[in-house]
Amino acid sequence: MNYLNTLTLCVLLAVCASCGGTKESGNTENTDTTSSNTTSNTTSNNEGNQQSNDTTSTQVDPSSTEYTGGDEPNGFTADEVLLAPELYKYMQANMKGWALITREKWLSNDAKKVVDPGDTAIIYEKDIVVKGDFNGDGKEDCAGFFINTANEASLMVFHKTDDGYETIKVSDEGKIEGKASLGRGLRLQPPGKIEMYDPSESFVLKNESFVYMTYGKSDNIISYKEGKYIKAFTRD
Repeated sequence: MNYLNTLTLCVLLAVCASCGGTKESGNTENTDTTSSNTTSNTTSNNEGNQQSNDTTSTQVDPSSTEYTGGDEPNGFTADEVLLAPELYKYMQANMKGWALITREKWLSNDAKKVVDPGDTAIIYEKDIVVKGDFNGDGKEDCAGFFINTANEASLMVFHKTDDGYETIKVSDEGKIEGKASLGRGLRLQPPGKIEMYDPSESFVLKNESFVYMTYGKSDNIISYKEGKYIKAFTRD
């Protein structure tokens, strides 16, 4: 009897051991599968993140390349409106950093109240730039007051040529900083006789020229003669 009980107990222990081993093996297999899935998902996510990062890295930040929007006229909206389209493009390509003097640097509000109390005689759009055939070659030239990024102002003339423009600096107008302003303007002068205070000094303009005005003070006529621009005093 004792022998049978002992035999039965051994059989039961063997069966239990067999069941436990199978369960542990099953858990290990599931763990391996989970590990495999986790590795697969992690790899997939990493690859996806790497793809996203690579795509992002190819996008250019406009601010990092000084990109201003393509058609942005150097911050001076007057250029594209007041200059001939060909001249505007020429300056964008060949004269980076130069632009028409802005309204604020052209004539301060306080100065304008003094020289033009009615606010009708002196107009930025009419006085900052003039167009005409200054050298007599049949092409439209342009004269204007321009300023660079160092706030240095100049009176410049652009002669239209077959392949672009010839740039001529007529005069330096000094630095315009702080509350200072240019205080000058230009007006087109048609060809013809120019009467002077002294009749003996009167002369005839063969080509279109322009009047160089210092507001509230004096006028001069600037004309092109023998390859250069000359200034003639006309009014105090």
